[in-house]
Amino acid sequence: MVKRQLEACLKENVELFAWSATEMPGIDPEVACHQLALDPMASAVVQRRRK
Repeated sequence: MVKRQLEACLKENVELFAWSATEMPGIDPEVACHQLALDPMASAVVQRRRK
């Protein structure tokens, strides 16, 4: 029941959400977007598969 109410609320207000930075005119992309500071020399960590 709560899930349906939430979905209905989100659908009613879909125009309030921006799906990309281009949909937010006037907002600096430096504020709206983020980047991860990764070491280019780092290797990926492979974890064990979990059940």
